[in-house]
Amino acid sequence: FGAYAIWQIGRLIRLRRPMPAALWLGAIVVAYGLSSINAAGYQPDRARWHYERGIAYRSVGDTDHAIEQYRQAVAIDPSHGPALYNLGLALAAQDRLEEATAQYRRALAIRPDYADAHNNLGNALLRQGKLDEAIEHYHQALQIWPDYALAHRNLGLALVRAGQTDQAIVHFEQAVQIDPDYAAAHQNLADALSRTSRFAEAAQHYRTVLRLVPDHIRAMNDLAWLLATCPDAAIRNGPEAARLATEANRRVNYTQPLLLDTLAAAYADVGDFDRAVTTARRAVELARAHTQSELADQYEARLRLYQANQPYRQPAP
Repeated sequence: FGAYAIWQIGRLIRLRRPMPAALWLGAIVVAYGLSSINAAGYQPDRARWHYERGIAYRSVGDTDHAIEQYRQAVAIDPSHGPALYNLGLALAAQDRLEEATAQYRRALAIRPDYADAHNNLGNALLRQGKLDEAIEHYHQALQIWPDYALAHRNLGLALVRAGQTDQAIVHFEQAVQIDPDYAAAHQNLADALSRTSRFAEAAQHYRTVLRLVPDHIRAMNDLAWLLATCPDAAIRNGPEAARLATEANRRVNYTQPLLLDTLAAAYADVGDFDRAVTTARRAVELARAHTQSELADQYEARLRLYQANQPYRQPAP
């Protein structure tokens, strides 16, 4: 390389092309410097090299090879916190939750203020049914990073499971205040508000989800259900409920019993009991075909209301 580079420099100088000549000279300097470093015993940062390969594998969905690379990184450098954390993420993606938990804990032992590791350790613990410990780690993530919208949402979900819906609402509200375009948090907030009979606020957040994600089928269905069955007449809007429920069903080719149940309720609310009965019967049939017997019984109870020309109303708070 050296001899060839020197020849190129001479040729370019003769052609009065100083800039390319300078580049070749720089290449000689770099090559000489690297050879000198290696001769002195320098070894590349192999842990970082394996870690970055793991990131690359994960980015293309090759989780198995990513795990292999992260393991090699931490074998070389057991204190490589990001490699431990990303190893936990990759293991969790394969539902290897106990292994993921161990890696998150190792990352936190190295760096206790690692908010992402606390948050994802909380996720892994929650999926293992360790609710109290999950809540504690979400709280720790938020102590480190108070504006961590994802951790606020995850804590809210855990609190709902713990039966603390009012506290969950506080964290869902904080999530959407931090990130107003956080559609999933708006959906969770709407669900919690509806559960606590704050129907007008719930409707507002369902509408926000649909503004952010116009094809969000769950939000279409939930808003339609609220507008068709709300015990508060000021909230109900049968025609809009029927439009939303029809669109949700159209998108799944009228094959999901839950969505058909909502459409039947919307038809009943506008007084179209013939279509309500037909649609409810189909919901019952599909639920039983899917061995969803408890849901089928609920749909059948509503079907009897429609056969008596009565709409369904959610129980008053």
